[in-house]
Amino acid sequence: MRTRSKLAMTMTALAIGAVAATAFGAVASTANGAAAPDAMDHMSTGREWVPANQLVPYRAVADRLQGVATDPNSGFGLVTDLNGISCIADPAGSGAMGFHYADGSRIFDGGVLDRSAPEAVVYAPNNGGNTHVVALEYIVPQADWDATHTSPPELFPRHEFVLTPAGNRFGLPAFYSQHVWIGRGNPLGNLAMWNPAIHC
Repeated sequence: MRTRSKLAMTMTALAIGAVAATAFGAVASTANGAAAPDAMDHMSTGREWVPANQLVPYRAVADRLQGVATDPNSGFGLVTDLNGISCIADPAGSGAMGFHYADGSRIFDGGVLDRSAPEAVVYAPNNGGNTHVVALEYIVPQADWDATHTSPPELFPRHEFVLTPAGNRFGLPAFYSQHVWIGRGNPLGNLAMWNPAIHC
């Protein structure tokens, strides 16, 4: 299994080479930092909520992955954007996501979507200043998914993943992503991209 530093180097090389879509942070942004229309359209649908009982299995996954940020053998590495920013916030001010730790082998697996194996784990500080898991993020490169599907991916019926277009803050090709907020309440919904309760 790759160490965190090896994963970070691999992901940096992939970003520079623009090899496949990685949803590092899964921020739907344009190169100038403005929110992309696809993300805003998704956020305005009012369909970001699912009943809490549907999140029970995701909470179990989050409990299992609590330690990936500090385990050098987890396969997960800290993600930064092209400006070296690791705590991802919405430039428009609607909220933030937090610190993402991603597993490149899960992102670049040919478009597999596995509810028990999210591609990224999102951390944010609690009141004591310690970080804990607040969300899981599921990431699928658009090209991989669209090669075998006719509609965007979904974890929950009628809640399609957000499409982040190319020209994003990570300099990467297009990808689909879905945040599932399980460790911190989100006023915008437990499937929304941004969370006003998170601050960078």
